[in-house]
Amino acid sequence: IGGFFILANVSGDLTIQNTSDLAYLNGFDSLTKVKSIALNSQASVYFIDNAALTSINSFNNLTEIASEYYFVNNPQLISLPSTPNLTVIGKSITLWNDDTILNFNGLNSLTTLGGSINVQDNNNLSSFFGLNNLTTTNGITIQNNPALSSVTDLANLITFPFVGPTRPAINISNNNVLASLTGLDKINGATIGEVALQNNPNLSICAIESFCEKIAFDTNSLGFTQVSN
Repeated sequence: IGGFFILANVSGDLTIQNTSDLAYLNGFDSLTKVKSIALNSQASVYFIDNAALTSINSFNNLTEIASEYYFVNNPQLISLPSTPNLTVIGKSITLWNDDTILNFNGLNSLTTLGGSINVQDNNNLSSFFGLNNLTTTNGITIQNNPALSSVTDLANLITFPFVGPTRPAINISNNNVLASLTGLDKINGATIGEVALQNNPNLSICAIESFCEKIAFDTNSLGFTQVSN
């Protein structure tokens, strides 16, 4: 993709979607922000349904995404783009049905998510490596990731800074080889709402109990907890 080398700011959404032949994405080297100057407006980055996309090498200078960072149905994408200067994503990061991505390497400088971590239906995702510096998010959903063995790379995550009457939730379900919740130990239970731990057959009851006891100790008003491993 040419013609974007001097583009420094996108004030709306940046969307790469429904491409059949695009294999490599370059050309956004000057981009620093995806952020609108208008209040309450969206400015997200979307990669959706790109059948041949294998590599994204364009975002080394990106520092901020105001809203969503979204990767859905990119079957050949080997890794997330390297964003060494990206520290803040205003809302959520979503990784959904991206079967060749192994981890979150590329997001190594990210510290703050205003929304949640949504990770679903990724057949070869094995860890959260790359999110080692993340300290703040607003919920976690980890579902249907058959190769995910660990969440230890989320060890610096300490709080869910919820806004409004409903506290954020944790949903960890249908992850066949996940054997431990170590990495979520530092989260302040007083910031957690609902917790659902379901159908993770290798997650021991001891691991579940220690996690639930810890977050319950942090608060007397813990929301609904559902455990059915």
